[in-house]
Amino acid sequence: MRASALVIALAAGCGSRGAPSSHVIVNAFGGDRAEPGALVIAHSPDGQLIDEAAADAVGRAEVGVDADSLVSVVFPGTITNITPVISVITTMPPADGSELSIHGPNHSSAPPLIVGVLTVDAPNLNTATYFDVRLGCTTVRVTKLPATVDVSGCNMGSDQNLDVLVRGYHDLGGDPPAPQLDGYGAGRVPMVNGVASFTVPSWETGGTAVAVTLDGVTPYLDWVMHVDGLDFISEPVATQPHLYTGLVVDATSITATVPAENGARITTREVTGAPASLAFATADFLPTLTSRPTIVSTSPATISWAATDIAADALNLHATWDVTAAVSPAGRSESGQHSGDVVPPGPHRVVWDAVLPPSAAGVTLPVLGDDIGAAIEPAQGIVAIDVLLRAIDGSAQEGFAGVLAAGIRAEETIQASTIVPRPVDGEVRVAHTIGGP
Repeated sequence: MRASALVIALAAGCGSRGAPSSHVIVNAFGGDRAEPGALVIAHSPDGQLIDEAAADAVGRAEVGVDADSLVSVVFPGTITNITPVISVITTMPPADGSELSIHGPNHSSAPPLIVGVLTVDAPNLNTATYFDVRLGCTTVRVTKLPATVDVSGCNMGSDQNLDVLVRGYHDLGGDPPAPQLDGYGAGRVPMVNGVASFTVPSWETGGTAVAVTLDGVTPYLDWVMHVDGLDFISEPVATQPHLYTGLVVDATSITATVPAENGARITTREVTGAPASLAFATADFLPTLTSRPTIVSTSPATISWAATDIAADALNLHATWDVTAAVSPAGRSESGQHSGDVVPPGPHRVVWDAVLPPSAAGVTLPVLGDDIGAAIEPAQGIVAIDVLLRAIDGSAQEGFAGVLAAGIRAEETIQASTIVPRPVDGEVRVAHTIGGP
């Protein structure tokens, strides 16, 4: 079954509004790569179609808009019979007429390329019954050392050096069993002609201590340590956390979560290198978001909420649902002419992210024709707990205009996206509530 660009014939006509009053150029990206064929739609606040275009070979499309128009982009640009997720990202065009960049999911599914092997050895660690070898994008479990493991291309950072973290564990009884760390060793070794070798110099159980100070809040803390551009360590922050001796950390993302009624307040702090200390106070979090999103209609899909005065850069309505019916999108050539049919049978998941000013109080999914409409409309309904309303405030931009200028980052299909770019050194503060009755 051949693939088809997701440039799908919509219902005839563009409504009764007449010619659009202006135009906006949208740059569509799958992750950070251009997304040819992405469907760009201009529509009225009630979802009625105004204009539509297919992104060209560099992910660029121009559509006509009116003063109150919204713009939606449908990802991926090419669907097949095994496309698992379709993402729809809705926002307002920039008021100053500048171009708009929208980053949707990176849907590359190429298998990791094996580029070499790593041999791992270590002193005896008699208490350990297994060892996890972390290489960056993969973790390989072995039951004894020495061992040889494959190294895939995604484990290589900016050079030919390979970062390695080896941890030895034994499990305590229980269901599920509780892993107990017996020791670790970390380091950076060169890969020469596809071969690298790492020997744990000595088993460590601690490291440089990281002081934690909390003032007025008791958040749950997690961190991700980035090593040579890779998300290397992702784990909860212990009561008395420490760094890993021998691990060269470029940057660290610390996520602090404070539960709230019907939601949570979450602050993600980005720091260069490894943190010497962690400190969180009430002022590091947005206020609790009390406005809950309500499903008004599923045809067209409309979700509303009580207007909020929370001081944030943007609101993000994040909703997901399943489409189980067969979809029969019609392909179209680069010139926009119909070029044939493909029938991806489904089922698939739809992820809808609407990025709106903080003053917004609702949003409607664009109303499209039979083909693409059948692919994204929630015919089976939307479950309230699959709807989030999120207030987002990032330190790297100012206000909603700053969000649009920085480019919308809605790249996740499993969890809610950052929407704003992560700052190099700074915070992204989020307050969210789940859908209500």
